Amino acid sequence: MQHSITADNIKIHYKIDHAQQVKAKALLLHGFGEHIGRYDEFVSTLNRWGISVLRFDFRGHGHSTGLRGHVMRFQDYLADLKCVLELFEKKLISNKRILLAHSNGALIATHALHHLPNLNTWEAVVFSSPFFALRVKVPWWKHIIAYTLSQFVPRLRLSTGSNSHLLSHDPYIKTVMDRDHLIVYQASVRWFTETLSALKEIPQLLQDNQIRMAPTLWQVAGDDFIVNAECTYRYYTKFKSPYMELISYADSYHELWFEEPMRRVVIMNDLRLFLEDLIS
Repeated sequence: MQHSITADNIKIHYKIDHAQQVKAKALLLHGFGEHIGRYDEFVSTLNRWGISVLRFDFRGHGHSTGLRGHVMRFQDYLADLKCVLELFEKKLISNKRILLAHSNGALIATHALHHLPNLNTWEAVVFSSPFFALRVKVPWWKHIIAYTLSQFVPRLRLSTGSNSHLLSHDPYIKTVMDRDHLIVYQASVRWFTETLSALKEIPQLLQDNQIRMAPTLWQVAGDDFIVNAECTYRYYTKFKSPYMELISYADSYHELWFEEPMRRVVIMNDLRLFLEDLIS
């Protein structure tokens, strides 16, 4: 099992899958609570398209170290990303680079595009169900409790509940997730407050012209029970640029790349067409 070590001594587990005839290379960022082992089929598809892939588990996820579902600072995720960027450049051969990010990975990627400006020179950025706002409105009093606990017991973790039935219409995905011991169903109070702060910065970050210079595809699940798709549409309408494209899938759930086969064919074909225009 391959690992890289962050500056704060976290072991970041990563995996590389090479395409036979390489047209581009991609860095894959997973969502909260999941891990890279779930993406084998998705990565195999990218490999067939001529795209080599490096994927890694964020701290507190999968086979990486760190307390499950916890960060002290949201920027810790950027440290994980920086930890594998050098590997990405050295171990995958191609000058054409793609950033693929799902859900919380897209939230991290949006911050990374601002703080790590070299990412804006990449050929493509793809967001799947970007986590730009919570679907469920959190009452004000829960915010107060969370911020108080975050100061005094930041590592306290609370259950996020199992929502596998709300992620995909494919019953096989639910069955696999329910048996997956690496899925994280807890989040610390510090993770919650740090994530809320990161979400508040999204409108300002999306105004950044540097972020909007990278050709970007937003694949948005219209029937999303996890993130607020309506907020995503508003952000896109307000901050769109000639380099950005949004495709909405009205009857699809949150995990678009894991949807049931008939829906997935359409979703993956849209992804392929977008990438082919940029890497061919």
